Amino acid sequence: MRESLIATFSDQFLLDLHGNVRKKECSPDGSKDENVFDIQQGVVIGIFGNYTKESETKTKHFDLWGNRENNHDEGKYQFLEQNSLLTTPWSSIEPLTPGWFLIPYDHELRKDYESGIKLTDIFPLNSVGIVTARDKLTIQFTEESMRNVLEKFVNLEVEEARLKFNLSKDSRDWKVALAQKDIKSNSGELCPILYRPFDTRFTYYTGKSRGFICMPRSDVMCHLIYRANVALVFPRQTINLHGPPVSVIVCDTIVEGCSVFTSKGIANVAPLYILPEDNTIGTEDIQERDVNIKQEILEEITSLAQHPEFGSPDEFHIFDYIYGALQCPAYLNAYAVFLKEDFPRIPKPSSPNEFWHVSRKGGQLRKLHLLKDPILNNLPITLTGKGKGIVEHPRYQNGRISINQSQGFDGVPEDVWNCYVGGFQVAQKWLKSRKGRELTLNDIKHYQRILKILDETIRIRNSIIMDI
Repeated sequence: MRESLIATFSDQFLLDLHGNVRKKECSPDGSKDENVFDIQQGVVIGIFGNYTKESETKTKHFDLWGNRENNHDEGKYQFLEQNSLLTTPWSSIEPLTPGWFLIPYDHELRKDYESGIKLTDIFPLNSVGIVTARDKLTIQFTEESMRNVLEKFVNLEVEEARLKFNLSKDSRDWKVALAQKDIKSNSGELCPILYRPFDTRFTYYTGKSRGFICMPRSDVMCHLIYRANVALVFPRQTINLHGPPVSVIVCDTIVEGCSVFTSKGIANVAPLYILPEDNTIGTEDIQERDVNIKQEILEEITSLAQHPEFGSPDEFHIFDYIYGALQCPAYLNAYAVFLKEDFPRIPKPSSPNEFWHVSRKGGQLRKLHLLKDPILNNLPITLTGKGKGIVEHPRYQNGRISINQSQGFDGVPEDVWNCYVGGFQVAQKWLKSRKGRELTLNDIKHYQRILKILDETIRIRNSIIMDI
């Protein structure tokens, strides 16, 4: 649309009134910014016309921040009333392909960003995550509950099953009868699935499309059922009003499509290794496997990372460098605008020292996020208060995460409660997904590991330094 507007009109004037409540916008000086209407979405006035010759196309922009009105004739209402197209102090901008963004940004910085390597070029084998079409049926909290659902579902008549499991009408790609047939006719595996960050649940996976799982993405997921693998989960674009400009996580299981997003987007999954086709599900020790990194890129990064002390990196070091770079504050801040356009681009290391620094940090994050860091062992239980551990209305106040009126987790920093991994504030999301459920001892221990992971993630992220 932006490209079409620029091609159609020789003059574009964009008066950005801001006021986006959802983004919690504030003025550049930190003062309050209000919407000119009683709505949450930000507002822009666009004036388009053909006032000059086509060869003299111009795009102008102006930001208007602050209160909608005040007593000093400085509010947004007063500005709009007192100014016109001629008197507004416009700044010239130059929208360029591919985004044609009608906002000011640094074109030299764009060149730097585009010199990086797109994730889908690095990992040739990738696909979007699994789409079940019926999450409440096909994904369960525990292996036992998944097995019980399968036994009941497969033995009921179609309409009885629909009523029993509160299933909506059949769609083109998912039907009750076909789901039952898939279970009866195809051998499958009851296996873990990454549903949300640090929220691994269970499903039944046959790999057959339009069966029990609507779109199983077997071309990629078959390389993750083995568990002797690791994958990067990443977006094409991040549609996230509050979180980081790119949402990523690692996993070692099959992956549900919204695992790092809300319903506004779907994640791509790229395994590090491509495993032999003739290995059966469940094999742990895979000796013959191919690296899922394009050979030319593997060789280029290996050359750039040669170090007199650390030598040449292997594929895991490169994977960790990518994961670390995607969470580096300098990278996220500098390239936030461009990360909204397409798959993230990874900057080439400016020196061997930078590569090994970022790779070490990325490796620390990978181990944490796969729950394989020894610091997660034997954490003290901090759930206090009397009760049955039923999650009612999770909330945070003064260092305490309350799960109900009498019980809660103490000693939690506020930045941990608000920390994003992927597109979710995990400490909040994990509890909200369990409203009405009684937390088991394993649940409590796992949630404490999540809190520790988030605390360490904040520390490690802030220590990642790149020359951007």
